[in-house]
This record gives sequence, structure tokens and C-alpha cells, in this order.
Amino acid sequence: MSTPPSHPTPGPQQEDYSERRTEVVAVAVEPDVLADSAVRWAAREAARRKAHLHVVLPNDERRDRLSPDAFARTLSAARRTAPGVIISAAPDTVPTLRAELVASAESDVLVVPAAAGHLDELIMKAFCPVIVVPDASTAVGTIPDVEAFAHPHDTMPVVLAVGPSTADEVLAFGFTQASERRAGLLVVRTWNDPFMGLATLVPSRTARWDATDDVIRAELDERLRVYTVAYPEVSVRTLVVKDRCAELLAAVAHRARLIVLGRPARGRALNAISCSPALALAHNVPCAVAVVPVPSPIHRSWLPTRPVGLADLRA
Repeated sequence: MSTPPSHPTPGPQQEDYSERRTEVVAVAVEPDVLADSAVRWAAREAARRKAHLHVVLPNDERRDRLSPDAFARTLSAARRTAPGVIISAAPDTVPTLRAELVASAESDVLVVPAAAGHLDELIMKAFCPVIVVPDASTAVGTIPDVEAFAHPHDTMPVVLAVGPSTADEVLAFGFTQASERRAGLLVVRTWNDPFMGLATLVPSRTARWDATDDVIRAELDERLRVYTVAYPEVSVRTLVVKDRCAELLAAVAHRARLIVLGRPARGRALNAISCSPALALAHNVPCAVAVVPVPSPIHRSWLPTRPVGLADLRA
């Protein structure tokens, strides 16, 4: 009796690639909004991730003002920037915000130009990280070209903004971005105490200032410890300063590749009094800014999702 042929049992060396999901980078192109820099940034990001690029063209009342060949120019710019990337594109039949939210649910990152409409709502409701890209003519830093992106080591750091309530998902995104880009990571932690200052250099105030600064540095080191172990290849520097977060991030942006922040959690009521750093930077974007959501139901309330204090009014 002949023995049936044996079939080798798949082992670690026989990895099944058929179930791997291809990442998707989406870029939103709206009528009347200059999106060339966002399209090029998204194409480079798709090439770096070996992902597909999906171009979203929403349908709204401005569609009749869209140049007939604008979509073709968008695809051409993406192909010139990253010739090997697979690009999908189709005009959407729903309004702008809804089309972009649907794209965020189906993509790994959503890239939008800084002049995009509904930017606040998009940042607050998107299901994936939203990367806001400035137009090349208004950016503080240098918009990277294709050749710079191909350099084996990125000389411009990723900046990660960390606050008292920054979620682990935000930290992980920042470290991952720095690791994949082979870039350094600058972790920025600002703090504010409206009743603490050094206008008068007396021993008690100086001691209180130093004690607060030491506590915050220790807390930051503790938060980062697990990530520095998990990403030993990432060179990490920390910057702890008593300052307004948005202003400090804008100041360091001229040397940054990307700024990473968490989605605002303080609610629309407090944002109306003092805009969150994420929204402030998105509207006056100094370089590419990534706003990372935390997996949770969409927050519809005007109230914050975390305790807030006087320091939030000076963020």
C-alpha cells in the first residue's frame, strides 16, 4: 500500500502573507482648497508605509467651481511624487465632512490640507489620526522633497507633545513615527501654574518652582520608560518648560518633521474660552501636525472628558 504524500506543517519560516492587510493612506481634496502639499505628503507617506493611497473628492455645493481637470492634476502630482504607489480615487456622492469621516474609518491615516473646511469637527470625530499639512508657501519649516525622504536617516525630529492626560495611543504613535522614519524624537512637556512665577526671586518661590519642575520631569520619565525600552533605536530628548503648549510647539516646529498630539479632551465649552493646543496648531499649522484619537465613542458633549483646572486656560 502506498503511503499518501505528507504535507509539511507550516512553521515560523512559512509565514502566511495572504492575511496581511495593506495599509491605506487617505488624502482629502476639496474644491477651492489648495491641497498640493497635502497630496505630495500623503503620497510620500504611502510610499514609506508601502500602503495604498486613496484620494477623497467630496461632493458639495462647491463642486461646480471645481476645475474639470483638478482631479486629474491631483492624481498626476501623487504619481510624480511616488510613482510606485497604488492609487485609488473616485468622486464621492456625500458632503465633505461625511466623506472625510467615512475615509477616516477605512484608512490608517487621513491627510488634509490646513485650509480644509470643517477642520475642528474632523479632528474631533475622525476614527484615525488626522495629519494636517500646511501649504509649502506658508510652512515655517522646510517641506521635505522626494530626495530628502529617501535619506536613510531623517535629520528632522518628530515632536511629541505630552500632557497630564495624554493617552498611550498618542505616545505609541509618536514613537512609531520616529522609529519608522529613523528620526529622533523630541518629547515636549509644558506645565502652567497661574499662581507661580519668578517675577520676584525669593527662596520660597524658587524652591516651589524647582519642586514642581522635578515632579513633572519624574512623571514624564516614568511615562516614557516602557516606550524607550520598546523602541531602543529611537533617540529621545525631553523638553520640560513652563510655557503655553501651542506657542512652544510652534517655536520648535521650524526644526520638526512632524508634531504629534492627542485629540482634545477638554470639551467645546472650554475650547471656546481657550483653544486646545491641537486645534490651535491645526489652524496655524507650522509643519505637518498629527492629531491622534483615542478609541472611544464620539464625544458630543460640550463638557470635558477629563478633570480640568486653571492651567488649562493657559495651555
